[in-house]
Amino acid sequence: MRILWFLFLIGIAVGLCAEPVKLRLATLENPPFIVREGGEAQGETVRVVRALLDKLGLDATMEFFPAARGVQVVLTGECDGFFTLKHNPERDKTLLFMNEPLIVHEYVFFCQKDQKLAFDGSFESIKGASIGVVNATSYGTRFDTAVRNGELTNLDAGSSTFAQNFQKLAAGRIDFVISSKATGLALLKELGLADKLRINGPVIGTSSSYLAFTKVRDYSDLAARMDKLLVQFKKDGTWERLKEPPVTPR
Repeated sequence: MRILWFLFLIGIAVGLCAEPVKLRLATLENPPFIVREGGEAQGETVRVVRALLDKLGLDATMEFFPAARGVQVVLTGECDGFFTLKHNPERDKTLLFMNEPLIVHEYVFFCQKDQKLAFDGSFESIKGASIGVVNATSYGTRFDTAVRNGELTNLDAGSSTFAQNFQKLAAGRIDFVISSKATGLALLKELGLADKLRINGPVIGTSSSYLAFTKVRDYSDLAARMDKLLVQFKKDGTWERLKEPPVTPR
């Protein structure tokens, strides 16, 4: 009886540690990297993540969440991971990040075409202006530090998606939106706002985004294997090929 009980406990332990054949990943709309088409996750970063998992014999369901909710379902273990997320001290304690980034962002301000305020590289040049941000989202070390230090105080964090922020900007409810340059330009096109909004000033800063796993289960081996494979993808040209949209047969 003791032997059977011991084997039962071992079986439970193995089940808890083993990674599932099909992962449940949380994600956030972030065009052109991650987009929702027909209810499904598409885009260049999605193709990279799927290729990594496919090489390792794994599959994943990908579900869209607002940023704050997406982080929460990974913290509790309801989802196995979230992509893409940026490092911060709190997340580094509670989540397991891959070492190799999936996206490198350049952050800029967007404004209405007739905005008189001009960002000259110094936050002092737009002091007091209202800036739209997405709740629970990092915008790189320089911007985040300026917020913590009180250099930027008039933040509007009421939006849960990047698209909502640009719609508020177009409606004149805020003065600026900070966004990844690539994401912002893609959204202007998608939302039909390219004739109303523009980039204002130089690049604010850069940051990298990653796939982060829950710590409720041990994904350290999987993260290491995905890192190794992603480095290989970037060296052998697979990375660049996956960034190109697939050609649809005529």
